[in-house]
Amino acid sequence: MSARTAVPNTAIPALSREGLLDWLHTRTRLQRRHVDRILRRAEQMQGQTPDRYHPASLNPDRAGDQSDCFEVAPLESAATIPPRYRLFVKQLNDPRYHEAWHYLALTPAGAPVPVLYGWMSNADGHEVLFLEHLHMGFTDESLPPEDSRYEAFVRLIARFNALQPPTRYLAQLPLADLPGILEDAVPALRTLVAHGRRGGLGTDVRRLLTRGPHSAAHLAAQLRALVRRLRAMPVGLIHGDLFPRHVGVRADTGEWLVIDMLYTQRGPRLFDLAPFLGAPEDATPLLADRRRELARAYLDSLGPAPNAPRDVGELLAEAKALWLGWEMRCLRRWILSALEEGSNGVYRDSRRWLLQRLVQLAEWRP
Repeated sequence: MSARTAVPNTAIPALSREGLLDWLHTRTRLQRRHVDRILRRAEQMQGQTPDRYHPASLNPDRAGDQSDCFEVAPLESAATIPPRYRLFVKQLNDPRYHEAWHYLALTPAGAPVPVLYGWMSNADGHEVLFLEHLHMGFTDESLPPEDSRYEAFVRLIARFNALQPPTRYLAQLPLADLPGILEDAVPALRTLVAHGRRGGLGTDVRRLLTRGPHSAAHLAAQLRALVRRLRAMPVGLIHGDLFPRHVGVRADTGEWLVIDMLYTQRGPRLFDLAPFLGAPEDATPLLADRRRELARAYLDSLGPAPNAPRDVGELLAEAKALWLGWEMRCLRRWILSALEEGSNGVYRDSRRWLLQRLVQLAEWRP
């Protein structure tokens, strides 16, 4: 359920309720009677039983999308029916993916998520969810830090992180092992030094590796310290992919809600916040005063959540370490890209990016 647009399809006329059931049965492979039961529940909760519907498939927003999505709009008076009377149907494309259980566990805990009207798995084992329709107007590029709505986004992250769902649910969630992933990147430093000192990664990287404060030994020590820092971080509930593209707006109230729950897990408590308040100035236009203002808004919305950061300073330091750890997990890929720079235009900025991250690692304070 991400920012997608309906596929124009004039071949699909307005359908009766019976016709809609047939249409959904064909696309979801759910038994017709089960679709009817879920649709009746949605109609009851919405307080409306339309005579006609217009269903439409939605374009996936990226290649390799994990789901097929449909929008169902009532057509008793198409021009005046508000979006909240629409349905969003999401069919996961892999039987290994499961999303409904997150809605079922988190909704009673007060999660800012759309209403789940019903769900089932079809004969192929693919989960199908029937959800409240939201307005999807955001992309990651359309909500920059200077936007006045950015604070609302940060507060939404805090609301999700502050949830206290049932212990049994939390115990079944996977743990985001960023420290383990980062620890696996430590040997890549030897590769970096070998190529870097020969000039294979550019003259700037070679110069960096010969300086005392940025020596290979210092970088290795910093990386190991970063692993220890991440392992010591308090663990909490995280969405795992909470970007503006996964935010929807409830039509009648304007409330911001979180969608796409597939990667909900346990992990470092500020994992969801780190990409936005932890990135350095070369990676974000966020100024220091604005950064602190947003950090205060996050803490205010987080409230007395267990293991909440004590203050803005602690929050920003932790977010910075998390961001750096998330970036350094890609060390091997950066090295390969930097080695190929010059032979492939796609990698023309890779050496500059690698240099910036190495400097930040070297200057990071454990």
